[in-house]
Amino acid sequence: MSTFADPRVREGAKAWVRLLVDELRPDYLNASVEMNLYADAAPGDYPNLVSLYREIRAEVKAEHPDLPVFPSFQLEQLDDLEPVREVLDAADLVAISTYPVIRAAPGVPPETRYDDLAGLGRPLAVVETGFPAFPVEGAGTTLDVDPGAQAAYVEWLGRRAATPGLELVVWFFPYDLPADLPVPDEVADVTVVFEHMGLLDTSGRERPALDAWRRARAGADPEGP
Repeated sequence: MSTFADPRVREGAKAWVRLLVDELRPDYLNASVEMNLYADAAPGDYPNLVSLYREIRAEVKAEHPDLPVFPSFQLEQLDDLEPVREVLDAADLVAISTYPVIRAAPGVPPETRYDDLAGLGRPLAVVETGFPAFPVEGAGTTLDVDPGAQAAYVEWLGRRAATPGLELVVWFFPYDLPADLPVPDEVADVTVVFEHMGLLDTSGRERPALDAWRRARAGADPEGP
């Protein structure tokens, strides 16, 4: 089994990032997605991922010094901030993915939810988030939510986005997942949590959360869409 110590894996990852940057010319680069999940899955190989990330960042910054480069962390699986602090010197942003219905009661998070992260001295970015619009049973949990709760979460994000220090918010699911999406059996119970996170359903029908998103977006940048 290959690891991040394998020179072929490391060079392949670097080549892939070079291609992405050259072809897409991104405004931001998340060069190691949900890094802390790998720390949980393969703690022995995790230092190799960290060193690879540092090498990728150094290479990208040498060619594109103004491009923000950072790893992201899965907030609900982040038991403490040590993994973030470990790479903070090589991160232009503190970036998280967050789904507040995971490992938490469904509903709007407390207003202080991001305060510890925001106190690390870097701009904060929510690079992946979502909230279901309908009740969910799966992944060992039952979530009693509705379109109003989804809209309330978007409004909460808008309030946080208006707070200095939160630079970026990405809603990961513009549309619901299609009913015929092929899903491996081993992750089927997890996938149902994400099935109805769209701001629009699969037919394109808008949900109240989309209006809340537009209001938040207009408040953050009156010139934006």
